[in-house]
Amino acid sequence: MQFFNRLTGSITDELPDQVILGQWQVLTDSQRVLINTVELNLNSREYIFPDSGHRLSLRSFDRTLRCEKQFPLWQLPSNILSESLRFFERELQKLVSNSATWIDWVKIPPLVPEIEQKINIQPLEVITKQNLGHIEEVCHRPRTYLKLETERLPVSRAQRISPHAASILAAHTEDWQRRTFRSVVPKRVLCMVREELWDIYENKVTVRLIDNLLEYIRQHLQQVQTLKRQLEETEYLSGTTGDIHWRNQQRIYTLWGNHFDAATAVTTAEVTLRELQQLQYKLRSLIDTDLYKAIGLRAAVGTTLKRTNILVNDQHYRYVDLLWREWSRCQSGQAKNSRQVFEDNQELFRGFESFCLLLIGLALTGSGNDDDKGLGFQAIANLIPTRGSHPIQFHGALGEVCLTWQEDGSFLLQSDVTKNLRFIPIIAPLTATHDSEIIASILETFSDSLIPDTENQTVILYPGTEEERQKLPLFLQRKINTLGNDHLPEDLAMAILPVSPVDIISVERVARAIQWWLNGQRYQSYPPIQINMTLQVCPVCHSTGSLMPLDNQSFRCECSECGSSWGTRTCGSCGRKYPFIQLAGIESHMRQPSWIDRTLGRDVLAIPCWKENNNATFICSFCGTCSQAQQVSSEACIRCGESHSLSIGSHL
Repeated sequence: MQFFNRLTGSITDELPDQVILGQWQVLTDSQRVLINTVELNLNSREYIFPDSGHRLSLRSFDRTLRCEKQFPLWQLPSNILSESLRFFERELQKLVSNSATWIDWVKIPPLVPEIEQKINIQPLEVITKQNLGHIEEVCHRPRTYLKLETERLPVSRAQRISPHAASILAAHTEDWQRRTFRSVVPKRVLCMVREELWDIYENKVTVRLIDNLLEYIRQHLQQVQTLKRQLEETEYLSGTTGDIHWRNQQRIYTLWGNHFDAATAVTTAEVTLRELQQLQYKLRSLIDTDLYKAIGLRAAVGTTLKRTNILVNDQHYRYVDLLWREWSRCQSGQAKNSRQVFEDNQELFRGFESFCLLLIGLALTGSGNDDDKGLGFQAIANLIPTRGSHPIQFHGALGEVCLTWQEDGSFLLQSDVTKNLRFIPIIAPLTATHDSEIIASILETFSDSLIPDTENQTVILYPGTEEERQKLPLFLQRKINTLGNDHLPEDLAMAILPVSPVDIISVERVARAIQWWLNGQRYQSYPPIQINMTLQVCPVCHSTGSLMPLDNQSFRCECSECGSSWGTRTCGSCGRKYPFIQLAGIESHMRQPSWIDRTLGRDVLAIPCWKENNNATFICSFCGTCSQAQQVSSEACIRCGESHSLSIGSHL
């Protein structure tokens, strides 16, 4: 049993103390290995994952080797993310089994499937709302079990005398108040005491039903809130605003608008949120009832309901039975054995790979319509690649590109440039934890793993959302979403990008990475040994531009079709050449850390460093110096609002 590090490509005999989901795979040869009690196939490669209790247990069949790890909850993808990623894997397998084409694959939107269904009220919530009055009646006027016991009580408290009171009193003189000539005046007497017990099975079911419904609504609320934020983001990005370049705006609108209207969906989500919040409020109010307090959290009820006479025939309790059965139907399939958990987790890992393949495909070729052509490539064989299969060839105005889905789940892009581009999907949602120290430690570990590579440029892809990143410090927001060409001098030299089905800009991030890898290297190779016509291809509209040589072995091209310009500039601080793309007709005053994705999308190499509305200055991709600082050091840079000398200091 050995472990494969997907970042370094190395094989070790032991796992590190901190294990990140998606970074490690277990390799088996002729040795029989159990992972969470599931036996792996011989000579196999599987992702390392925890069981339902968030623990990893790895051991050889003869128990000579053993490994135990505990995973923090934040490393596990949310329900909406898990469901979406599994959807992409199932869709890919369906297309492959039907011998579908590459065009069929890239027509699948890289978004959460069935959004319109998810943002609507679910059947269980409708039934709960309709019958909540019966649950309230049960909580306020529950059925109880009467228990009669005998107890010696003071006479003043006696209500029902036991038939055995006289004989017991005669035998216990300490219960006498005093004696009279004919009788005894009792101080205590044996009574029949009636105790009302609430802890009956039907009431336990009612209390647990309230808990189950609250958890169900909480998860749906979180899901709708996440989708609503994405819908609002899409509506804003695809609207008319000068802060977003019209080409980026058109691509986003095409990606989303072909499926449904974001504005209408936002309204639907808002209505759903109000109804869910009202229902949640009413259910929470039942926690303060005497019944819920009497039962508490200690009472356990099995998943399978015992249909007692009360639950079947009582005018109110029968709706407890109805709602429980509806809830059980929604939860069907969630209780799984070890083998099922194993298969679901492997499907989840493969689903993230499939999602990343879709993003790469959309970045290269687009979705196949005239409004979305990606970077202008076309698949030569028009086939869908599979894991560990032969490479897929693409050609276009920007040259030839070869895509390989490697056995370890990473993707390799090759072209005529010096270095290859390697995408490594890591499924751990790194920004799901709000602990900055943990994230910084993980980034440092990743950076140490990605030693300088003369053959590959490596980009780590992880599932992350804008909402999660906004909760982090600004410096960390930049480090967790970067290609390494917008870094500050003290930043880690690493490319890591968040991608998610709930993030509409994911395609633009992946396309920008390919743009930086392909054209960035080509432009820096100028002047070429042989004339490379792709230098004159516009990286924005893919028309042919005019090339003008500049001093210091730099050049500049201009496109007469879209007005964009591109080429290389020489940094006045470090003296190195860096590539750039300058778009025409763009004015932006955004200052968020993710402004590049939102404003320019894929049409950027070196990061612009704007002063007011001037987009002619850039940040050196190698030393982090703002070229504007070399020209006007006393004026504030729009990127951060500060003045500079030769260093961009606190740039975002």
